[in-house]
Amino acid sequence: MMRSIMREKNVGSIIVTAYGKPFGIVTEKDLARMSGFLAVPAKSLLLSYLASRPLICARPTQTIQDAYKIMREYTISHLPVLEKDKIVGIITARDLAMYLLYS
Repeated sequence: MMRSIMREKNVGSIIVTAYGKPFGIVTEKDLARMSGFLAVPAKSLLLSYLASRPLICARPTQTIQDAYKIMREYTISHLPVLEKDKIVGIITARDLAMYLLYS
């Protein structure tokens, strides 16, 4: 079910929250890997169990270069942008590639 929602919304990741605050992220790759590894349907997996933590984030005031360095340092392909514990966006490896290609 989660994969179909992600496909329908055209997103590759979901930010997991607790008490209104983001604490982790689940990507399509995480869902595919864990459902295959555990031999259970993805719809049976709990997002809080799958979520990568701690949530590595950027601030809106950081540069594209900063985002690239963070993503490279932590080997991540999705970088949420948070302002005052609220998600205001997400930068993906594809976004960075498109920026480099067209700038």
